[in-house]
Amino acid sequence: MDKQQIAMRLVLRELDQDIDMTAFLDRFTLQKTIYLAQALGINLGYYFNWYLYGPYCSSLASDGFATQEEMRALGEDELLRWHLDPKTITKLNNIRSIFQDQDKKQLAKNLELLASVHFLIPVSYTHLRA
Repeated sequence: MDKQQIAMRLVLRELDQDIDMTAFLDRFTLQKTIYLAQALGINLGYYFNWYLYGPYCSSLASDGFATQEEMRALGEDELLRWHLDPKTITKLNNIRSIFQDQDKKQLAKNLELLASVHFLIPVSYTHLRA
């Protein structure tokens, strides 16, 4: 895994999101989760465009599949060597409650709404405070 892929997986782990790339809702959740993390100022290096269900990044989808395969082959040991810095964890804490006490379908709907509204608002109004 490269550093970008590791960072993406660490963000998911921090938010307790176990993503299975074979399931549409999980791929959907991956896209919206990473989009919102970046909206908080966590630069993971993914660039999003508008798609059918809101912000979408094809390289993120590719990384999701690649890291899942690598983690199946090698286990999660590589992630154990890496940690997010305290500032990033603080930023993620601002959205942690979104991921709690929801089934996958409701979570996906809520993430789609948040990410889509954020994406469509002009840049001058989108600075999220962490």
